[in-house]
Amino acid sequence: MDQSLSDPSLNGAAGGILAALAGVLLFVVVIALLINVVLSYFIWAAYKVVPTEHQKLPAGLVWLCAVPCIGSIMLIVCSVVVPQAFQAAFAAKGRNDQGDCGFVLGLIGSIGTVVGAAVPVIGPLVSLGCFVVLIVFIVKLQGCKKAMQMS
Repeated sequence: MDQSLSDPSLNGAAGGILAALAGVLLFVVVIALLINVVLSYFIWAAYKVVPTEHQKLPAGLVWLCAVPCIGSIMLIVCSVVVPQAFQAAFAAKGRNDQGDCGFVLGLIGSIGTVVGAAVPVIGPLVSLGCFVVLIVFIVKLQGCKKAMQMS
């Protein structure tokens, strides 16, 4: 019989390594959830200033972006719906100075994040790049929000 399998010091070390890995995994999950909540907040804060007659979906549904499994799909939906709502509201006021209101940025960032999660080797780099694009999308939405509040 192999003595290394019954050695208690080795079992303790393996348990410590597993506990450390579980701790790192929990930390990563919590950070990802916090990022989703912050992202949802900024999209919601911008979207709620759009008049309700131009909103394509209720503003509260934007918070579904923070839900772990359906959040990715909802982020794609919000990256399409929110800029279109801003465009419709600006068009109703006779303004077209805001461009696409971040439509392309949101679409690239949200779809790229989903694709990055599915691709094994370069996926983390794709997701990181698309996260930067999503930050630019949020900045564009905040600019649209300020323009909507001023008009």
